[in-house]
Amino acid sequence: MKKIKIASLFLMLIVAACSKKDDTLANNSKTPMELITNGKWYRSAYTSSIPIDWNGNGVLITNLFGAMEACEKDNYLVFKSNLEIIFNEGATKCRSSDPQEETETWKFQNNDKEIVIGGGDPYTIVELTATSLVVKDKNPSVYNGVSYHVTESFRH
Repeated sequence: MKKIKIASLFLMLIVAACSKKDDTLANNSKTPMELITNGKWYRSAYTSSIPIDWNGNGVLITNLFGAMEACEKDNYLVFKSNLEIIFNEGATKCRSSDPQEETETWKFQNNDKEIVIGGGDPYTIVELTATSLVVKDKNPSVYNGVSYHVTESFRH
């Protein structure tokens, strides 16, 4: 009887593990192109790997998103499958004379592990899911002679 209970428990664990694996595969069944072109991306975090004087006021920070103005925080990106990206100013513009939208090109590179916007430097894709996009600049910037990287997080 004891062997039957242990065998039953083991079988339940296998079934549970297989179900979880199937769920994970289902969630990852979309291609990077399908994930990135599925809606508007709003920035939710923007950080620096070292403290920098982002606003030129002598205050060193790593949370760059916290230092952004509200009119910048409502901006969003739309990646299109025709390799255009739309930069939208959101509901509030910092300057009324700014266009509501600007368009640029974008592309994946390095087997969809990096993204390039326009002719700019590549960003490494840290995470790309149905609801989250996290990128890190591949080439560092320099502040007071010290190299640093920025990481940007976006959500739907």
